[in-house]
Amino acid sequence: LDEQEEAGAPDLPGGMFDLIVSTPGASDTLTTDNEFEVFKGFDVVVRTREPVKGKTIFEGSLHSRDEEWVRINKMGRIVKLPREAVDTVVLPKAKDGDRAGADI
Repeated sequence: LDEQEEAGAPDLPGGMFDLIVSTPGASDTLTTDNEFEVFKGFDVVVRTREPVKGKTIFEGSLHSRDEEWVRINKMGRIVKLPREAVDTVVLPKAKDGDRAGADI
């Protein structure tokens, strides 16, 4: 540090300190085949480009995705959505009281 001070480096705070670096984390939007496999059974929100069955937002647990369909489980019933109509498939935000990401 003495050499840095002599070279004109700015003073560092005295004593110990913590440097915290964070990142925004992984995206909540599923896009790859691998993500669709990993998150099977997880709750998702599916938004479509145009209405399908009169709706543009569908909520349920992710069942599967293939060349033609995105399938979600809505209260025990499989809902098939044409893949070309699907705009986004997103993991919902944790609700208040959920322990997701909490230190255990």
